[in-house]
Amino acid sequence: MRHQELLPALRQLYREYEPARWSTPSDLPRLCGILAEKLRREDASAWTIPIVFPEFDSAPILQSIEKILAASNSLDSDLQQLLCTEMESIRNQLFAIENQDDDAISAWSRCEYGLPKKETVETAYSILKHPLSSYTVKKTENATAVILAMQSMLDFFGLSDWSIKQVSNSSAKASVLGGKNLITVREDILLSPRDKERLVVHEIGGHVLRWVNSRRQPEPLAAFPLGAAVATEEGLAVILEEQYGHQDLATIHTYAIRVLGVNAAQRMGLVDLAFFLLRWLNAEEAAELAFRLRRGISDPNVPGGWTKDHGYLSGLLRLRKLSPDDISLLRGVKWPVETLSLLHRLNNEGRIHHPELQFK
Repeated sequence: MRHQELLPALRQLYREYEPARWSTPSDLPRLCGILAEKLRREDASAWTIPIVFPEFDSAPILQSIEKILAASNSLDSDLQQLLCTEMESIRNQLFAIENQDDDAISAWSRCEYGLPKKETVETAYSILKHPLSSYTVKKTENATAVILAMQSMLDFFGLSDWSIKQVSNSSAKASVLGGKNLITVREDILLSPRDKERLVVHEIGGHVLRWVNSRRQPEPLAAFPLGAAVATEEGLAVILEEQYGHQDLATIHTYAIRVLGVNAAQRMGLVDLAFFLLRWLNAEEAAELAFRLRRGISDPNVPGGWTKDHGYLSGLLRLRKLSPDDISLLRGVKWPVETLSLLHRLNNEGRIHHPELQFK
């Protein structure tokens, strides 16, 4: 294999490729505040404020993709197909984001992540039939407390090459950028102690350890996300939340609302979507989720957006049906559940093993 050419190009690609950041409005906190105020005033008029996204240079990423494709010829046919399909998907997404083509962004997302299946939608509605407790949970854990807890877990596993930083402009409370060995935590978050622990389990146990374990495989390509891996990635993290007792009804409610929101975003503009979400969320939460579901969409009055957020519940429901051996193999690579037959073959050949690091 031409790994001496392929692997450096892949590492460079995943260091530079940040579609979530490029698809997040440059002044997201201000826009969320304005939308939340519209919801409180019951103002359903069309959104007129421009939505602006960060500029970025796609040339280095496209160059990395060309190097990767050129060096892929000597791979096993299964791995080459996985790799080439992923590079084509990245190229299509990059084109759509860079050109701010709302239709292309939505079409790419539906192709890559799909829409929630009927079973998932029915499960989401069933979950939301159970009302949340009126008891108010005290939120005392700020970004500093979250970072300290995450850093403690990184130290426990000896992951000194990973770092954590606060960010201000993000639609997620925390994110793992594996290509950079970086965890970001939004500076304005305030969580309950239990939710802080859940976030640590999800981000470190679910995401960081999967990156680390995948890099310790005999097969080097195991360390790179190949295929539509989001539902598997998030499903594995959510299963870990369950396993360690950090998932409560409020959390599963959140995942259910995202499923319904993904479907609604395909037929609603920004304001209508936010009012739809207001059935289950307060104004601030509905505004934040509406923008999250419509990543990359510059025209606020047309339907569309990323569909990846159904993956938390969709992934959980699918992975619950798998054997512990299958789950373990998936935790050791960055590939989706659809590659399980390939994973078992590579495991038999000694090219994939079960993960070294287990969350405790």
